[in-house]
Amino acid sequence: MDKLAESDSDDDLPSGWEERVTTNGKVYYANHQTQETQWEHPYTGKKKRVIGDLPYGWELTVSDQGLIVYVDHINQKTTFTDPRLAFAIEDDSYKFVPLKCRFDSSTTTLQLLHGKDLTGKYIIVTGASSGLGYETAKSLALHGAHVTMGCRDVKKAELIASKMIDNSSKVKLNIYVKHLDLNDLKSVKCFAQEYISQGWPLNVLILNAGEMFPPFQKTVDGFERTFQSHYLGHFYLCKFLENLLVASGYNSSENSRIVAVTCEAHWQSKIQNASDIIANTLNPQASGYCPLEAYCNANLCKLLLVKELNRRMDKKRRQVICHAVHPGNMIYTSIFRHSWWLMLAYTLCRPFTKSKEQGAATIVYAATSRQASRLLNFLRQLTHLWKMRVGGRNRRMLLHELF
Repeated sequence: MDKLAESDSDDDLPSGWEERVTTNGKVYYANHQTQETQWEHPYTGKKKRVIGDLPYGWELTVSDQGLIVYVDHINQKTTFTDPRLAFAIEDDSYKFVPLKCRFDSSTTTLQLLHGKDLTGKYIIVTGASSGLGYETAKSLALHGAHVTMGCRDVKKAELIASKMIDNSSKVKLNIYVKHLDLNDLKSVKCFAQEYISQGWPLNVLILNAGEMFPPFQKTVDGFERTFQSHYLGHFYLCKFLENLLVASGYNSSENSRIVAVTCEAHWQSKIQNASDIIANTLNPQASGYCPLEAYCNANLCKLLLVKELNRRMDKKRRQVICHAVHPGNMIYTSIFRHSWWLMLAYTLCRPFTKSKEQGAATIVYAATSRQASRLLNFLRQLTHLWKMRVGGRNRRMLLHELF
C-alpha cells in the first residue's frame, strides 16, 4: 500500500492494472493479478466516466465473447481502449462546469471539437469562403456536420470547398456552396427558399459575414453596405429561416441555434436611445459617412438582433437559442482589406493575437457545445459571459425602432 501513495496521477496505474469503460460510459479498473475490478482509481480513489459521443468515424461494438471493441473506420483499426478515456472526468463532476475550467483563448477549433461527432447536424455559415467563416465551416464539416456555405463569390467558394474535400480524403465531407449576397435582399430570399426546397433541417445558423470600413456605397436596396451586410441582410435571413429552425429544434434532442459573430466595436456606437435612430444614423449619405461609425452601429444592431430574437423565442417557447460571440480582437483575416492602415496594424499585431483557428473556436463552441446551449447570454473569448454594455439606454425603445 505504501507504493500506491507515491503517485496521485490519474494517468498512472500499478503494474498489472488496466483502465476500461462500460457501455454506459463508466470507467472501471481491472486488476489482472487478482482478477478483480473496481470503480475507484487504485491511486487516487476517484471515480470517473467518459462523456460525449465517440469521435467521428468510431463505433462501439460487442464481440461474440462479450468484449467491448472500438472500431476506427477511418484508419481501419480496432482497439479495446475507449478513445475518450484521455478526456474522462470525475463521475460526480458531470454537472455544469465553468467554461474557463475547460477552454481558454488559445483553444483551436480542432481541439474544441476533439471527440465530437456532428453527423446529422445541418449548419449554415455565411461568409464561409475566407477567414473565420472558412475555419468554422471546415472544422464543422471535418467532424461530420452537413455544412452549407452561403457566399457572394460562388466560384471562389466552390474552389475552396473542393480543396477541403481533397485535403480530407479519409473523411467524406458534406459541404455545399450556395450563392448569398447579403447586400441584395432578393439574393437573401432566394438563398433561403433554395435551402428550404432541399428538404434539409437546420440546426445551426451562423451569421458570420460582414465588412469593415468599405468605401461608401449604397446597396441595390438603397442601404449603406456596412449596415446591410452586418445587420439587415442577416435579419432578413433569420426571418425566412425562423420556421425551419423552430421545426428542427422540436424534432431534435437539442435546441436549434443562431450564432451571430460580433465585435467589441459596438461599445463605440453613438446610438444611446430610440431618438438616435434616424435615417442618417444607420443609412447615411456620402457626405455624412464615417466608416468607423457605420461599423460600430452595425455591430450594435447585430447584438440587439440577438437579444430580441432570444426574447421572442423564449416568449413563444420555441426551441431556438441565439448567441452573440466576439471571437477576439485584431485577428488577421481579410475583413480589413479595404483599409491599408488597418492591414498594417493587423500585420504588426499578428504575433500577439489569436489565430483564425483560435478565433473560430469561439463560434464553434457557441454552435455545438451543450454547455453553451444553457447560456441565454453572450459568450466572450470562450471563457467569460459577455453582458452587453448599453449603459442607460432605453433598450425596449431601441428594439422597437429596429424591429
